[in-house]
Amino acid sequence: MKKNIKSVILIVILAFAFALTSCKFFDNNQPKTKKQNTNTPATNPSGEVPEDPELELDSCELPLTLEAITAGRIILSGKDSFERISIQKGNGLIFDCADNIDVQPGDKIRFYGSNYKSDGSVNLTISCTADFYVYGNAMSLLYYTDFTDKTEITDDYALQKLFLNNTHIKNHETLDIVLPATTLSEGCYKKMFYGCTGITRAPELPAATLTKECYNYMFLGCESLNYIKCLATDISATDCTKNWLANVSPTGTFVQTQNNNIWKVKDNYSGIPRHWTIEPPCEVVNAYQLPLTLEALADGTITLINIDGVKNLKYTKNGNDKIAANSLINVYEGDIVSFYAEGIEHEYAYDQNGNRLKPSNSLNIRCSSSCYVYGNVMSLISPDAFADAKVIPEPYAFYQLFKGTSQDGNLIKNCSIDLVLPATTLTEGCYNEMFYYCTILTQAPELPATKMGKSCYEGMFWNCTNLTVAPELPATELAERCYATMFSSCSNLTVAPKLPATSLAEECYRYMFYRCGNLIVPPELPATTLAKNCYYYMFDQCSYLTMAPKLPATELAEGCYQGMFASCKKITVAPELPATTLADYCYAKMFDSCFHLITAPELPATTLAKNCYDSMFLKCECLITAPELPATELAPDCYDNMFSDCSKLAYIKCLAEKIADDWVNGDTPPTFQDCFTNWLQNIQSSGLLLYPNYLGVSIIPYPVNWNAEKDFPLTLEIIKDGAITIKNPDEFTNLKYSRNHGERTDVPETIDVLAGDIIWFFADGPANDDDKYLNIDCSSDCYIYGNIMSLISANTGYSNKEELSMEKTFNSLFKDNKHILNHPVNKLLLPAKDLTGANSCYCMMFYDCDSLTAAPELPATALADSCYAYMFAYCDRLVYVPDLEAKQLTEKCYNRMFFDCSKLTTPPQIAATQLAPSCFESMFEHCSYLSSAPVLACQTLEEKCYSCMFKQCMRLTAAPELPAGNLAVSCYECMFQSCWSLIKAPDLPATILADNCYSGMFDSCTSLTSAPELNAETLTPNCYYQMFSGCKKLQSAPKLESTSISSNCYYEMFKDCSSLTKAPELPATDLADYCYFAMFAGCIALTEAPELKAKTLKTNCYNWMFKDCLNITSVTCLATDVSAEKCTREWLKNVSLNGTFTKDSSMTNWENNSTSGIPKGWTVEVAQ
Repeated sequence: MKKNIKSVILIVILAFAFALTSCKFFDNNQPKTKKQNTNTPATNPSGEVPEDPELELDSCELPLTLEAITAGRIILSGKDSFERISIQKGNGLIFDCADNIDVQPGDKIRFYGSNYKSDGSVNLTISCTADFYVYGNAMSLLYYTDFTDKTEITDDYALQKLFLNNTHIKNHETLDIVLPATTLSEGCYKKMFYGCTGITRAPELPAATLTKECYNYMFLGCESLNYIKCLATDISATDCTKNWLANVSPTGTFVQTQNNNIWKVKDNYSGIPRHWTIEPPCEVVNAYQLPLTLEALADGTITLINIDGVKNLKYTKNGNDKIAANSLINVYEGDIVSFYAEGIEHEYAYDQNGNRLKPSNSLNIRCSSSCYVYGNVMSLISPDAFADAKVIPEPYAFYQLFKGTSQDGNLIKNCSIDLVLPATTLTEGCYNEMFYYCTILTQAPELPATKMGKSCYEGMFWNCTNLTVAPELPATELAERCYATMFSSCSNLTVAPKLPATSLAEECYRYMFYRCGNLIVPPELPATTLAKNCYYYMFDQCSYLTMAPKLPATELAEGCYQGMFASCKKITVAPELPATTLADYCYAKMFDSCFHLITAPELPATTLAKNCYDSMFLKCECLITAPELPATELAPDCYDNMFSDCSKLAYIKCLAEKIADDWVNGDTPPTFQDCFTNWLQNIQSSGLLLYPNYLGVSIIPYPVNWNAEKDFPLTLEIIKDGAITIKNPDEFTNLKYSRNHGERTDVPETIDVLAGDIIWFFADGPANDDDKYLNIDCSSDCYIYGNIMSLISANTGYSNKEELSMEKTFNSLFKDNKHILNHPVNKLLLPAKDLTGANSCYCMMFYDCDSLTAAPELPATALADSCYAYMFAYCDRLVYVPDLEAKQLTEKCYNRMFFDCSKLTTPPQIAATQLAPSCFESMFEHCSYLSSAPVLACQTLEEKCYSCMFKQCMRLTAAPELPAGNLAVSCYECMFQSCWSLIKAPDLPATILADNCYSGMFDSCTSLTSAPELNAETLTPNCYYQMFSGCKKLQSAPKLESTSISSNCYYEMFKDCSSLTKAPELPATDLADYCYFAMFAGCIALTEAPELKAKTLKTNCYNWMFKDCLNITSVTCLATDVSAEKCTREWLKNVSLNGTFTKDSSMTNWENNSTSGIPKGWTVEVAQ
């Protein structure tokens, strides 16, 4: 019993000691500066951390933390793999987090999780959009706040892919990532830091015994990683370190346990990277000094085929004497067989052209059971001096050296000792098919050569199905077929080599990665000048490739991109193709069978070549929109099969016109149609061929149910997510829309849209002639362009429709749509030239569309009543308007057309020669930035033709000439009212007036200093009504010589002209009602009234005539009959306190001391 008690006490003491020291145990990474912890660590049961954790806590006491270096976002995917994922910002509360976490520099985001519940098919992955430091204890994701002493991972694949491809995380200077588990689960850290290129030091890995796939691919692609400490002593579990350190830094430090030789069975990617320093040091074998060697891992045979392909082939077994080789070597597990020869001795055949063929007797070494392969292959060239040999003297020297068969393969595999291929200058075919069907080879040897030979690496690793990472390929200048089929059918290859070459050769990359089904990221391809067939089918059937490399080349060659991405089923976006001059077959079948390709590249080329686009997008089943085809001159078969079997394709724009002249000579020159053979076979049953160079009947072949048009249909291209609201859709017959060039469907009341969506509209014209109007409104910004006539003739050639006949066709179509904007390239088209009978057809069409900056062209020359009335009213950002070509106008045709377009500075040119009533009424009213006026050349006017035309154009400085001699009712009414900047009025030559003709014409033109001459002898009612009212700078008045006046003719003519110092003479003796009503009211600079000669007054004729003329001191009125109603009512109110009033001698009944008679205090005199 006492022994048992002592045992319990001892266990408790040891556990307590371990708890105190465990955190320190896991902080033994490579030496680095660390702030001293001068305070006693506080207990932290809740997971809360002090304000400055770097000073207070060790890394293992901190939860897993991301600290923002720059502003950005943390993105979480796969949160459902845990029952709960929470975060803590700084020292705040812990709360359940969203998928996206926005941060500012310095923000610290702590992560907690509990109850991992996935089977590994879904895992939590943390991505970032900006740079972050990462540190803290990853066990906080498994044990929530109770993590600091946990060292066991119980759930399989628990932290798999945690930071997969996160290129933004970096090591903190003083704080570590902590993975404290000593008991691991299957796949627990698999791909945890895969592709994290910013990590330089790995977290310490304290576990002694590894489990299946626990470190599998853990640091693959961490290009900056140069330090790792791994304390494992048992790495026998299946794939426990498979490719865990592939593509890390070329040099670094690997810290292991004392005298640990377990890594020798692993290759350099699954064990310790070659060229890394190992601490403590262990025995390193110099593979250059070893002959080519096979080490048997099981009993079996080594078969030697074509022994005569080398000179004097010998071998040693287990270090014994050299023996002349025969065709079969029996081996037992552990046997080591090394090979020597004195060079190559090939036999060649030649083709009918004298070209040498591949050798028929190349040596082939084949193993029936697994063998390690290592040592220097040059022992087959120089049996005694191979360690320093770097020259391959013969072509095809190692051709098919380890070639296996499709049935059995060749069971050679890698270990920690390298297989050495030291040559730096290669010969033709030297490594051709060297490892063909070596199906268990996991790592390729280093390939240091920088000078290539023809076909030197061709087919080298064909069907090496366990090869996952390709070797570096440093050559910058290539040779013909040098890399052709090099990795073909390497179905597990995930990392492609960098390809820095800029000088390419014919077929250099031909089929290089053919059927590499797990290749996801392609290498960069920097070459700008290409060679014949250089990328021919390079990535054919790379079914997991999701993106294409950039292709910057501008100088192409025959077949250069032919079939390059054929059957890459997951590519969705094609790379840019900047070349403008093409070569034969250059893009042929480039994207053949890319079933998920959605976005095709722009094709800017205008100089084509034979079959250049042949089958380029064949069977791209998700492609809806074809790229624009800008070439006007074609080459033979250039578009053959280009979009064949693109079953969703519904739109193409093609500018083709003819075959290029270079191809029209010869016995059987190709026809224009020959360039399009089967180019649109098996595509969407209905669609649009946009053919801007349409010549009446399209010569481009297209499907039966498609439309060929010169223009886009009416289009809204969405800039921001939102919705399109359709009001009164039944007002148009068969109104339909298509999204992103897809199938046409009935228009609903609301169309939800995403940024980038392209919405087309089609209809067969208005359905009803009533007071309801189709209206299209948008909740977010979008571009508008295309031909409006697609709403009139959806299926019968809307591009050729040039007339409107139904009233109110597009009335209010986009009224109050504040989100439509002009497209930077494509224009909105209103092509109708004849609007006869289509009254109000465009009325209020863009009313209050205050995001439009340019109006569409308006080519109509035959107009209709009110056709453009209010069309752009309140478009207060409109700056461009088209010229107006119509010569014969109609009633109200331009009425308020640009009303309140406050940013408009330049008016359209106006071609009109025949006016109509109200044709220009208020056309530019309140265009406050308009600085010039159009030419108005008409001689004959119509009622209200220019009424209010420039009213409140406050920046207009010069008026147009007004040559008309015959006026019309209200023709110039308020024409320039409130044009505050107008300095000079136009000449007014008319001698025959009309009612209201000049009424309010210059009212409130506050900068006008002089008035035009007024030559009319006979006045009409209201003719000068308020003509200069409010012209505060007007200093002189025109002569008013007419003696035949009419009612209201001078009504308030000079009212509030505060700078007018002298009134014009008023010779009329026969007055009319209201003729001088308030004519000079408010003229405060006026000191003397004009002599008033009329004897008999009329109703209101002098009413308020001089009211508020504060400085007037002299009035002469010769009236003898002032009995008319209100004829002098308050006519001299608020004049000078002193003055002289001269009257007719017979006039004795003037009211004295009255504002309606003779002012108080004035001297009265009798006219002589």
